[in-house]
Amino acid sequence: MHSGVIDINNLSDIVLIFKRIKKINIKIIPMFFTHWVIILNILLYLGFIQDFQFSIFIITCLISIFGLIITYITPKLIYIPYLKLKIKHTFLRVIDLVIHHLPLVILIYNYDHTIPKDKGIFALIVLCMYLVIYNPFKIYKFLEKK
Repeated sequence: MHSGVIDINNLSDIVLIFKRIKKINIKIIPMFFTHWVIILNILLYLGFIQDFQFSIFIITCLISIFGLIITYITPKLIYIPYLKLKIKHTFLRVIDLVIHHLPLVILIYNYDHTIPKDKGIFALIVLCMYLVIYNPFKIYKFLEKK
């Protein structure tokens, strides 16, 4: 256990997050692939990358699937090192729903079938870029002993 780590177990602990949020470091934003996908979704809705709608759909589906794995299978927590927060239980489920699944629901609802599908190369490039820069096993603590 890291010193000074706050275990976020339920919604009532959210106040503790706001006490730490003032110390947030810009390094946390690109660390999680979910942030990449949310930014890509925003760029899609703003009309900058509409030609890659299908690729963004693919990676948004991956985020939803991996969100389920992280939340319900392993490691059943998200550790944010720059805030020294360990999010789990009820609060993790809420975060999972809002951050991992809601973007997919919104994308499905707003999917423009008139835009021709790209071949998914953009999704592959984005995923490979992330994997070259970050180690998801370390960030998401898949291999950490409980």
